[in-house]
Amino acid sequence: VNQPGPGMSPFSSALQTTIPGTNLAEGAMPSEVAYGAQITLKSNRRRGGYLHSHPDLYPQGVGSIQQQQVTCYIGESEDPNHIFIIKRHDADAPDVDDPESPVDFVKSGDLVRLEHAYTKRNLHSHIEPAPLTPTNYQVTGYGNEGVGDDNDIWQVEIPGRPHGEVIKAVETRLVFYHSILGCLL
Repeated sequence: VNQPGPGMSPFSSALQTTIPGTNLAEGAMPSEVAYGAQITLKSNRRRGGYLHSHPDLYPQGVGSIQQQQVTCYIGESEDPNHIFIIKRHDADAPDVDDPESPVDFVKSGDLVRLEHAYTKRNLHSHIEPAPLTPTNYQVTGYGNEGVGDDNDIWQVEIPGRPHGEVIKAVETRLVFYHSILGCLL
C-alpha cells in the first residue's frame, strides 16, 4: 500500500503511519497522550473495529433504557462518532486551547473517564448483559456533559509494563479495566 484510499480501516494504525497522505503519517498528533485529548480506540483483534457511539439510545426492553448505544464499528476511521475525550476520573479535562494550562500526560495505572466527544456521555458499564453477547456486560454511554457515576471509571493499563509509563499515541497497546466490575473493555 503506497497511498491512502477507501478500505484502509482494517490496517493497523502503526501501518497507516507509514502511508503518505494519511492523517497518521502527516504527524497530525502529539506522540504522548495528554488529558483532554481527543482520541480514538481501535481493537487490536483481527479487522480492528473502532470504539463507536452515536446519539441512539437503547429502546425499551433492550439493556438499560435511556442509555446510549456503544459498539465496535468496523468501517472507515474518519468517523467523528469514534472520538472520545480522555479525562481524569475525578476532574474535568484541562483547557487544551489554553497555552498556560499545564500538560498532564495519561499514564499506565491511571483512572480515567472516556467522554464521547459528540454526545458528551461517558463510557459506562454495569451488571447488565450486553444485548448481542449476553455473557458479557453491557457498555453504554451514560451521564450528561461528562457528569455520570462511578460506573464510568476505567483503569488504563499497558499489559506487562509497570504503572506510571506515559501512553504513546499509536505505539502503545493498552487495555481498559472497569474499576468496579474488573472486566476488560
